[in-house]
Order: sequence, then structure tokens, then C-alpha cells
Amino acid sequence: MIGAKVCDECGSVRRLVPPKGSPELAQFLIRIVADVTGVSATRIKARGRGPAETVARSAACYVLYHHGGLKWRDVAHAIGKRDHSTAMNMRRHFKSAYVLEAISLSVKAYRAATGER
Repeated sequence: MIGAKVCDECGSVRRLVPPKGSPELAQFLIRIVADVTGVSATRIKARGRGPAETVARSAACYVLYHHGGLKWRDVAHAIGKRDHSTAMNMRRHFKSAYVLEAISLSVKAYRAATGER
């Protein structure tokens, strides 16, 4: 189960939902973007300027801000220690409806599995 852990002492399943705006949630959302776009999380955070990396990085900015609850400064840090204005511009230029829909569905599935709203 996504976001769950079995307790070592009693064997019960506990849900581990990273709090909104946390670095853990940011890394989880970047992995979702990586899975959907086919660009590794490492390449999303790198300085590459290829079309695949650019779309994936822009999608990550969008998702981190709108679904992750991160501030722009934290979004910029999560995608490779960039300036917050760079992250804002990447999110603004993100126009791939297909990728956005797939990511939104993945985030909704994560929230449903963890009970987060």
C-alpha cells in the first residue's frame, strides 16, 4: 500500500502521509512526475535543457506548487536548488495537458490510498 508501513512491534499497518509542504512529499511527487514522463528524478533535478527534461521539470514545478503545497522557494530547492523565479517561470510555461492529467490521476490515487484530502 502506498504511504503505509507495518509496525514492527504489533504488526498493524500505519499510514505514513508526509505532511503537505514537506520535503518527503516533494520527493514523492517528483517520483510520480518521473514515472509519468519517463524522465528520471535525477534528470529532473539536473541542469539538462533537453525537451524531455524541460517538460518533466516544468510538470514537477506545477505539481509541487499546486498539489504539494510547497512555497516557490521550496519548489526551487526540490528541483535542483534553483532560484524561486525560475521555478515560477517553469510552472507558467507548463502546457502539456496529457502529462498534467496523468500526474493529477496519480496524485489523486495516492491521496485515496492514504486517506488524504
